[in-house]
Amino acid sequence: MVSTFGIRRVQISGIEHSVLLQEQNTDQTSSALVSLANVLLMSPGLARISQPLTELVGGKSDVSLGELVNVLARMGVQQNNTIGLEQLEQVLTQLSDDSGAEMKVDPKFIGSFEDGMEMSVFRLYNVGLVHGWIIDAEADPVAYKHVSQYSYESAQGALVQSYDIQKGTVQVADANAIVEDANYLKAFLARSATQLTDYGLHHLKEVMVEKSYAVLYRNEQFYTLHKSNGELFLLVTDTAYRNNSDIVWKSLTSVSGTQDSYYTGTFSRVDGGVAQKTLQNDATAISNVVSNPFGDNRGRNNKTVNAGQNADFVEGDEELARRLQQQEDEEYANAVANSNREHAAARHEQSPDSSFKEKSKSKRGRFFSKKKLTGKKYNGDSRCVLM
Repeated sequence: MVSTFGIRRVQISGIEHSVLLQEQNTDQTSSALVSLANVLLMSPGLARISQPLTELVGGKSDVSLGELVNVLARMGVQQNNTIGLEQLEQVLTQLSDDSGAEMKVDPKFIGSFEDGMEMSVFRLYNVGLVHGWIIDAEADPVAYKHVSQYSYESAQGALVQSYDIQKGTVQVADANAIVEDANYLKAFLARSATQLTDYGLHHLKEVMVEKSYAVLYRNEQFYTLHKSNGELFLLVTDTAYRNNSDIVWKSLTSVSGTQDSYYTGTFSRVDGGVAQKTLQNDATAISNVVSNPFGDNRGRNNKTVNAGQNADFVEGDEELARRLQQQEDEEYANAVANSNREHAAARHEQSPDSSFKEKSKSKRGRFFSKKKLTGKKYNGDSRCVLM
């Protein structure tokens, strides 16, 4: 957990802003706390309530986690005096975890979030939290029917339950419906490996008001998102760019990142040199996620894949899901076979028909998060005003 945050002065359309920085592996991601604070610092509509925060960072080169949390907590209590200061400080400290492990938000595949304590923090400060991991009802109505009712967490639960049903370890009344939903969920998750879809990108442009700010959630990371001239931009918050006055924004133009560019504070494109090299590195990092035959390379109204991909991969969601399940089962079988061979080699003195009794554990699907399932269920959606 980061204990100190750097401060950078940036000119946004002629107005100077102080923004928080955080050392990151990629230039525009930061913790939920930093993204929340930056929206408060930059949004004109929040200038009144964020005055204590503006005063805290003004003239400083860095700010400690304790100072930041204390000021934000006092601001929050002023917004709602029924909240305890110490309790809010504890929650805000959890938001500073840049790994995303402590910040548990659950995106729903229709564009909202399951409600919970974390969502209430954003509502407290009137800061919008958005995501673009959304299925398109127009492009595939059948898949939409099966996928849209799920969030990320509930989808994981459905996949686990479907796996157990097919292995015969559990029996439920609606088994067929669960397995069918899981097939469509597998296909959707495979095609949206970057947790952003083309339709989701279109949706973000639609819901974001011109000149507004929000926090974008994607791949368990948080970004300061801004809309200018009808386009979306992510604030560059890596400390490596602290003294680079040219690079302030990175465009959010494509799912793969290959069409993204760096921009100045006046939204002029930055070409060549370090910018081009960094963009190539970013695109490579994203391609490591989507460079599989199941990547979401389909346009909103285009059912074909990119020309560079093999035509064999043009298939429907049901066919894709069946192939994914078959591949998963084959991986399990191969793991067992390999363990058998190792076991036989280690105990060559045993008879050839000696049975292998210890099977390796299944990965239980390629789309499961490393984090533990919390089993947490929320009612209602989050609806925040985008400032």
